[in-house]
Amino acid sequence: MFFILILVGIILDQISKTLIFHIMAPRDIFPIISGVVHITRAENHGVAFSFLAGCPAVIFSISVIMIMAMIWVYVKYRRILATPTLIAVCLVLIGAGGNLI
Repeated sequence: MFFILILVGIILDQISKTLIFHIMAPRDIFPIISGVVHITRAENHGVAFSFLAGCPAVIFSISVIMIMAMIWVYVKYRRILATPTLIAVCLVLIGAGGNLI
């Protein structure tokens, strides 16, 4: 079930990115809850704040290492980890998997 949730998360991540890319112009803002939550289309060719932009091999390597580490944590500790920790591991896997696509 854990890996199915990750796959669904990656699929939803890619669908949302595709929709936003095709519907919104760069820097467009779409309010979800006015004044509280909004979607802004921004393109980032690196990782956080464009760090490592122009270094796709490094980003790929870090993503693969994170995926392997989180799968190891899940396999080794899944029976003793609290639910919030498992959710965090799942979200890291979704984010790292989305970066590979």
